[in-house]
Amino acid sequence: MENIIGKELHISLSRLDNLVRVGTVTFNKANIKSETDFISTLQKVMKDLDDGKYTVHDDTSVFARFDLSKQSVRLHKWSENTGIVMPCWNYFEN
Repeated sequence: MENIIGKELHISLSRLDNLVRVGTVTFNKANIKSETDFISTLQKVMKDLDDGKYTVHDDTSVFARFDLSKQSVRLHKWSENTGIVMPCWNYFEN
């Protein structure tokens, strides 16, 4: 995936092979430097979302996947489909 800094990404609810777009998010260098910053940014834009599994993506590929339960976010590190590290993790500082 190309550089996503400053690019609007879609947040979608994953339901059976169907994505239901529920919002958008834009990341800058400060709000994507760690998992904590990333989750905090997501929580600011996902008001009133139902519990479920969500993806953050552009028009061509998935950038991140997370589970939402009672407004608590669990970010997936590995893709369930491919077994590779989700692209968002490449932006986090060690």
